[in-house]
Amino acid sequence: MEHPKAREFLKRDINNISRFFVKRGLTVENPIDVFNRITNEL
Repeated sequence: MEHPKAREFLKRDINNISRFFVKRGLTVENPIDVFNRITNEL
């Protein structure tokens, strides 16, 4: 069974990971695009 806030948690985690790498000078994919790709593959 899926947790009621699973999508919210996933969005938050993707944003946090993206910020982590951006702060270190890396270019990252748009977090919304990452979220959409992951959720479309499920």
